[in-house]
Formats: sequence, structure tokens, C-alpha cells
Amino acid sequence: MVRGIRRWQDEWIGSDISLSWYTLKFKYRHDEIGYAKYCDRRLSRNTFIAMCLEIAIVVWMSASAAREVLPGSCCLPPSRLHADPRWLVLLKIAYSASLLIVGLCYVVVHCVPRFKQCITSFIREVCCVVLCSTIIVVTVCLGHFHLSQLLQTPIDDAALIRAANNNHQMMMTMLTLTGTHWIVPVRWCMLVPLELVAIFWLPVWAVLTLSWNDGFFALGGRFSWYEHMTQCIIVVLFAVGKRHTECAERYLFKKYLSEKSLRVTAEF
Repeated sequence: MVRGIRRWQDEWIGSDISLSWYTLKFKYRHDEIGYAKYCDRRLSRNTFIAMCLEIAIVVWMSASAAREVLPGSCCLPPSRLHADPRWLVLLKIAYSASLLIVGLCYVVVHCVPRFKQCITSFIREVCCVVLCSTIIVVTVCLGHFHLSQLLQTPIDDAALIRAANNNHQMMMTMLTLTGTHWIVPVRWCMLVPLELVAIFWLPVWAVLTLSWNDGFFALGGRFSWYEHMTQCIIVVLFAVGKRHTECAERYLFKKYLSEKSLRVTAEF
């Protein structure tokens, strides 16, 4: 079995350019630094675009949340007027304000040349992964259904609220995965923590919010395994697609360097 796996790795396209099977990094450090510098301009531009989109989304979401605590929101139906308690709405507004501040700070740093030179590609990748992981964690933790289970407070129409929380959490997860895997060219090895958070944090939070009286077997009635398995499959597809894309990019980059070095050797 080990021989078969080893032979498969040797026939892999990355073996021709000395790529690591696990991290997709080049064997030699200067090649990895050159690839990072090659992607730095695209990483900087696409991260700036992603931050601008984040600012627009946060402004829209914070405006929708603030409408629930204003007196003018009485036009909503009584059953939908306060789906979340007031303190939870205020907490979501504070979280949106923090995201807005982070996005504006990055836009300002990107527009100032002196500050922009101080940010390396590694720092941009770490910021993207940390920010997206925080978005997934906070989105799951601020769901009204699991918070009510943690605080042991009764809620009306629990099934509907749980479905709304799951849909919102899956939407935010897919949005962050799309941004980091396709829009922003973050390296595959840097995205592994984000993928693990997207897979494991929701069931971990569901277990943490169980009351001691219910026991672990009550998790099946409060957690949708079918939806979570669907999300896990989508995360795996994102990871596999990103791996194939980055492998092809690294292969073309290495061939470009080889042809360029041969041309320089022939001319000089």
C-alpha cells in the first residue's frame, strides 16, 4: 500500500518541479520566495477588492440590523419584529462595526504607498485567513438558536429559527471560502486552518451549547447532520479545486523560470 502511494506521488505533476506533496511548497526556499513575489501584486489587488466588497456587505447588514432596534420598524409583522433579543442585535451591530473598521483600515493602508510597502504577501495571507475564520466563528456563535440553548432561555418556533441560523451560517461560510480560494490567491497551505474551522466549529459549538440535563444524545434533535455534511462536501471541493489550480500555477511558474534562465544563458 505504501509503495502504491509513493508511486502515485512520484507520477504526480508536482514531482517534476520539486513540489511538496503536503504543502505544495517548492523544495528550495528561493523558488518559494519568487513565487510569493510573483503573486504579490495580484494578491494585493484582489485583497483590496475583497475588502471593498466586505465594507459594502457590512454596511448593508448593519443597516438591516439597526432597523430592528429603531422605532420606525413597527411596519414589520409582530411575529418577526424581534426574532433576536435587543442585546444580541446590539452585539451584532458592534461586530459589524469592528469589521467595518478593519476593512477601512486596510483600504487606507493599501492607498498609502509608504504603508503598503510594509505589508508583505505573508501578512496579507495571514490577515485574510484570520479574518475569514473569525467571521465563520462569530457567525456560528451569534446564532439565536444555539445562544438560547447555551443560556437556557425558551424561544418560539425553534425549528424555524434554527433553519434560519443554519442558512445564514452556510451562506457566510461559502462567501468566505469563495473569497479566499478563488478571488484572493492565498496559498493552499495557508488555507488549511480556515477549512478546518469551516468543518469542525459548528458541531463543536453545538456540543458546547448543550445543557447538562439534556445530555449528548439530544444533539441529534438540535443539529442538522445532513446540512453539515453538505457543507463539509462543499469545503472539500473548494480545497481540492484550489489544490489543482495552485499546482498548475506553480508548474507554469517553474517552467517560465526555466525558459527564462535558458534564454539568458543563450544570449549572454
